[in-house]
Amino acid sequence: MGEYMDFGLLYLLTQRFYLICYRYCLHLCLNILCWKYPNIVENKVPTRKNSSDERQARNQQNCEQLLKKAQSEIDILRSEKQVLESEKQDALSRDQNHARVQQQLEDLLKKAQSEIDRLHAEKQVLESEKQDAFNRLSTLMSSKLRDNNPNIADLSDQFRPTKIGEQFTELYDNEWTDAFSVLEQQYTEKQGITFLLDIIMEAYVFCEHELTASWNYVEKIFLTEGDTVTAKCLKDARKKKILDDISEKKREFSTDLSTHYTKYPSFANNDAIQKYISKCVQLCLLMNANDPPVVIECPGWHSHIWTQGHTRMPMVNGKPTSRKAWVVIEIDEQPMPRQDFDKAVFKEYTCRGPYVEYFVWPIMYLHRNGPMLAKGIAQGNHM
Repeated sequence: MGEYMDFGLLYLLTQRFYLICYRYCLHLCLNILCWKYPNIVENKVPTRKNSSDERQARNQQNCEQLLKKAQSEIDILRSEKQVLESEKQDALSRDQNHARVQQQLEDLLKKAQSEIDRLHAEKQVLESEKQDAFNRLSTLMSSKLRDNNPNIADLSDQFRPTKIGEQFTELYDNEWTDAFSVLEQQYTEKQGITFLLDIIMEAYVFCEHELTASWNYVEKIFLTEGDTVTAKCLKDARKKKILDDISEKKREFSTDLSTHYTKYPSFANNDAIQKYISKCVQLCLLMNANDPPVVIECPGWHSHIWTQGHTRMPMVNGKPTSRKAWVVIEIDEQPMPRQDFDKAVFKEYTCRGPYVEYFVWPIMYLHRNGPMLAKGIAQGNHM
């Protein structure tokens, strides 16, 4: 826009200059005519030579005045032109300065925006690092609080003892009920209950042996004495991965059952029995994977597969050498020694009484000699 305005101004000045030159040339021509033909200007016939000289002098004076006036106007125009050119240069300079300042401001704005973006990115990184550090610190503090203190629960652990206790109760309400419905078609109530109790207790002893043996190997090969931090991390990792071993451990446990419980093969393909066994192995693995392990107990119960030192019963030709190892269902139903019914740790099955006729379901404890997580179940008797 500024360039177009300057061009128009220059055009007007040029036109004015041409007009002045035209007027100057016109006056010059008139003076020449007056000098050459004085009669045209004076409108009278010269009579004497002196008059001609006077006219010539006067015309010359007029021409000189016109020349001076034209020269003066030319000087004025030149001066105005110089002023306009100076103003034009100033305007161009201001435009250039404005463009340069605007470019500098845009560069500064881009630089500032880039710096803002960088600071935002750094802020996000720092906040993420802060949160990670806070989480690690919280985890470390929680781990130290829980270390050797099972009474403090890790609420982020989906397999914490209280959750296992809930699943243990659901196992009795669901899978145990379905499996018992199958057994009661062939055996007495006490025989079926005793067999299912043996399965959950044998599964616990089996899983306890398996995890203890594997941990002793890891501790011997990979851990140094007193390295509690690494040991804690490994145990926590073992608990998270323990469910991957359920199928294999269930197969091994089923082999033990088929070897020591002669009536088990007749139920090996029953879905309800297999679901019950699978759930027992899963929960018993999780119980023993806790640090310290969750414990289930049944007064007077002993394993038919494992000795007290957690070794398998001796075998001859694939059969146990002790009659104690054979299926409970095959023994006669001799009444157990009189034992008081402790309602603090047991709930009644179907009958009430001051004494226990037989046990139905084990008691669960947070750890050995620890607080109780779930009551056991026993059949009451008045004799």
